[in-house]
Amino acid sequence: MRVLFWAGGFWPLIGGAEAVAAKLLPALRERGYQFIVVASQSHAGLPREAHYRGIPVYRFPFRESRNSIDELMTVRRQIAKVKQTFAPDLIHMSSLNVGSFFHLITSAENHAPLLVTLHGVLSSQPLGPDSWQRRLMCTANWVTCVSAGVLAETSKLVPEIRPYSSVLHNGLETPPDDPEPLPIDAPRLLCLGRLKRWKGFDVGLAAFAALVDRFPHVRLVVAGDGPERPNLEQQAVRLGLQEVVDFIGWVAPENVPALINASTIIIMPSRHEGFGLVALAAALMARPVVA
Repeated sequence: MRVLFWAGGFWPLIGGAEAVAAKLLPALRERGYQFIVVASQSHAGLPREAHYRGIPVYRFPFRESRNSIDELMTVRRQIAKVKQTFAPDLIHMSSLNVGSFFHLITSAENHAPLLVTLHGVLSSQPLGPDSWQRRLMCTANWVTCVSAGVLAETSKLVPEIRPYSSVLHNGLETPPDDPEPLPIDAPRLLCLGRLKRWKGFDVGLAAFAALVDRFPHVRLVVAGDGPERPNLEQQAVRLGLQEVVDFIGWVAPENVPALINASTIIIMPSRHEGFGLVALAAALMARPVVA
């Protein structure tokens, strides 16, 4: 089977959906599936064409192309050519984003079934009958959501999907090491993820500030990188936490279990989450989660 995997972001970009895709596609490729990836060229430094473990990856400036009709039509032609050349048997839309619009306007180039996977709720506002998001969801052959909560909220916004939708949880491989005893004498709290506002790490820092006087040996580790890092580092200074908060930056996925294993509690102060792979990773290492 030939599958066109349509992603908002793809490796080397890091996030929950990207981490799932980075494991899923090579595993299915080993079982005989053929893949190409279409993704957004969200950073100028990412190549337009690349390979990930033998899988071709094509990136397009979806967001920038909205600035002019000429750019939009150029990207449309390029997408149409990719569809015609690869001739997929299935299109898997992994999350809805601005790039998904380009599938709609090139749908005549290939009539393969469409599978949509939602890693989070589409919107807090009703989707109009003519919105491209509703049109795309209504043309899908099946919709999977990573949690019952995401499916329930999406069904309220687009009730048409109820007959052809289901929950399909994300999964992680069992770590090779057994869980270590919880370090209690010097509690080590961990916030792990992309440093974006919706992850709520600022809330985590504010809450942590209330613990330091009561538990003088406690430390907080903030693992991850992103646009909020300078703001969070400044907040830590304002709160007088610079000596007890460690910003360690990006952690390679294969090193995450060991990092969790060295922690006492995992903190997930997200303002919203579709599933929360960090919580699952913590459960696999027998770590409690405060969310």
